[in-house]
Amino acid sequence: MTGSAAGRFTTVARESSGGPVVEVTGELDYDTAPRVRVALEDALAVAPVPPILVVDLAGVTFCDSSGLNALLQARIDAQGQGSVLRLARPTPACVLYT
Repeated sequence: MTGSAAGRFTTVARESSGGPVVEVTGELDYDTAPRVRVALEDALAVAPVPPILVVDLAGVTFCDSSGLNALLQARIDAQGQGSVLRLARPTPACVLYT
């Protein structure tokens, strides 16, 4: 990914009636996966821990194995804290085909 593409990547945390939502926009890859991890860790670092954390993937244009690994690790971390990670509105870029 080029530096300009990295500039178009964002994570925005917001509250909803069901709990925190982290909106991810842009290319989720090796360069940006750490930013997703931090955003999700921050969303879980509150007391009390939210029962559900939603990751809105509607704005993701590309996702490689690093991005998928960041989401998987966030799921494991959430589960360890008694929370559930839910993926919302995944784009075709986030779907694995077999």
